[in-house]
Amino acid sequence: MQGVNDVLEKLAAREFQDLIGLTECKWLDAKESPYLLDTAKQKLELAKDVSALANAVGGLILLGYDTVRDLLTATEHISAVKEFPLSMVDPDRYRKLIQEYVYPHVQTGNQALYIRER
Repeated sequence: MQGVNDVLEKLAAREFQDLIGLTECKWLDAKESPYLLDTAKQKLELAKDVSALANAVGGLILLGYDTVRDLLTATEHISAVKEFPLSMVDPDRYRKLIQEYVYPHVQTGNQALYIRER
């Protein structure tokens, strides 16, 4: 896979397993589970991750993907799909938090949320 559009195509086709082996990079960050936004620290973690991508080249944060670190290259590769209940994610709350905590403001994609039910 060459970039964001390739990953979005796989997500749109619901080919979640095809992302296994993909390496995290300046435009891709994988998280095993959704962000919990109950504390300031948790909110800042989401804002930090979004800011990091925005300050690089933009990109995707994939929720529900476990990673493993390659000891030789110190890179992380997606190793497994980790399903979670849909109730753990509120896209509107994520967007509002990003709007509130990240400055300058960044644009969030509407199509970038693909969740497979358990």
